[in-house]
Amino acid sequence: MLVLPKMGAASYNLLKTYDASNFFEEFEIQNATDPSSGFVDYVDAATAKAKSLAGIRNDQVYLAADSVTENTTNGRPSIRVESTDSWTTGLFIADIAHMPGNSCGVWPAYWTSGPDWPNSGEIDIIEAINLQKSPIITLHSGTGCTVANTGSAAGSVLEDASCNPGCSQSTTDTQAYGDGFNAVKGGAYATQWTTSGIAIWFFPRASIPADITAGKPDPTTWGKPLTNFVDAGSCDFATHFKSNRFIFNINFCGWA
Repeated sequence: MLVLPKMGAASYNLLKTYDASNFFEEFEIQNATDPSSGFVDYVDAATAKAKSLAGIRNDQVYLAADSVTENTTNGRPSIRVESTDSWTTGLFIADIAHMPGNSCGVWPAYWTSGPDWPNSGEIDIIEAINLQKSPIITLHSGTGCTVANTGSAAGSVLEDASCNPGCSQSTTDTQAYGDGFNAVKGGAYATQWTTSGIAIWFFPRASIPADITAGKPDPTTWGKPLTNFVDAGSCDFATHFKSNRFIFNINFCGWA
């Protein structure tokens, strides 16, 4: 679900929804070489359908990796999808029911990227590898963007302040990723992207705010985000983050 701000108000109005009715029209299955050099073979739409790696089940979108083929030589067959729309600022909410669990080799991600990497930015909303129990949330930008994590939830630690090559926050919320996420039947990730910063919340299924389910989300009522990236005196977010597309993928063997 994607929402944009109402002019002059704290609340947001729904602009566009991606769901089982339109997901594979709005997100392209990408048969491309992995730019991160993981051990993965991103298949085309026909192969994805033949191998049941992407589709609709019980009115929900599913994306998967090949868990059957042994001894692959060009990487494990898997899925990468990218939105046809690109965005600059807004409130973006993803309701996710399940993700890959904590296991050796796995490297799933939900993220954004612009056309002129890294100068148009990248926002890694969900990303972790192997047996990690909580996600690492990262921004990538061109030179000249230094951030602070003022306002982040307790337990989130800024690992690097410079977003070139990457400014990351580690987290301690084990329900926000992998096995812990699946144990609570998933939940909602909300990304508030403004010209002054980028904040990311995670809400377990049973704790999704009523204003989200009502279609009138108001981040001012949600408390501290899981991670908050703000200008530390040298980052113009409007310059460094623009025209990003949303990406879901299941990669392997990172950080590659």
